Amino acid sequence: MTTIFISSHILSEVDLIADTIGIIQQGKLLVELPMEEIHKRQAEYISLQVDNTARSAAILEKMGITDFQVLDREFIRIYGSDISGKVLSEALVKNGVGLESSGADMTRWRITSSSLRKEGNDMAHLLKLEIKKFRLLPNILFTLAAVFFSILFITVSLVDSMTDPSQTKDSFESTFLVIGLLMSFIFLVYSSVLTSRLVIREYEQKTITILFSYPLNRKQLIISKLILIMAYTAISMTVGYICCSGYMILADRFFDMLAGSFELYFFRTWIPMSLITVAVCTILSLWPFIIGMIHKSVPATIVTSLIVIVLRQLMITRNPANQESLLQIFLVAVVTFIFSFLIFRKKVSELY
Repeated sequence: MTTIFISSHILSEVDLIADTIGIIQQGKLLVELPMEEIHKRQAEYISLQVDNTARSAAILEKMGITDFQVLDREFIRIYGSDISGKVLSEALVKNGVGLESSGADMTRWRITSSSLRKEGNDMAHLLKLEIKKFRLLPNILFTLAAVFFSILFITVSLVDSMTDPSQTKDSFESTFLVIGLLMSFIFLVYSSVLTSRLVIREYEQKTITILFSYPLNRKQLIISKLILIMAYTAISMTVGYICCSGYMILADRFFDMLAGSFELYFFRTWIPMSLITVAVCTILSLWPFIIGMIHKSVPATIVTSLIVIVLRQLMITRNPANQESLLQIFLVAVVTFIFSFLIFRKKVSELY
């Protein structure tokens, strides 16, 4: 994809050729918006040309009209009012204002710097922008493909244990542990891929440094990217758990592929285990970012996710429940967020 920068103050021309617009005031980038959002800021108004704008403004306020704009010594624009042009003209003339011309139901761009500053510094707005850059559809397709692969893997394992006389059928417990392993492996690695694409690669190619030449809050920008990656990881793992567990239950019901029979009380164990795994992996998805920022290397980012997976497996296999204890979860979370804080304090701040 090629990006072309065009500088213009004529929005009608920009509208014809651009899909994203950035608005700069006094050398500061106030906001970056898609043109669709700019279109929503168009507003109908009544235009008045009068001989005394100060008196006209006072009259409008007495009439309960507050949403208006004085452009210069002659022109006033009134927005969002249901009052008719005739009633408005009569009121002005009656109060001694000379009305030279008026026009109703005109449409123009209406963008105020105050509203842009408020929106430009809003974390929610940064998240909104990052979601649009996230390419949601390809990532949804990846999630569906990952779930399909996991189901295929589980099917092969169940069929093998069911048809081989020398093996016993897999149990519900062991199959659920396999599902957890698949979910953590696939989506932790993929979260590192997203981190590489959305953050680390921009450092390698210097594009993020160019972006930071504008007065954006870069810490909030990177945080918005990480929140998006973590949210995607958590949601995708949850969807994977639901689909794979549902498939396991149906496979046993119709084809008797597992040892024993399914019982509802299994959910008492499965739900807490899956929630813990999702939460831990969401936290651990920050480590590729931490190491990647230190080395500013995409390979280091990807390799870190594999190392994290191996270390986690070594940790949980020592526990009888094959799951992190509450103390381990707490320690992992504290250590991860401390290192993340240090990375933001040192590595991100050094680009200011």
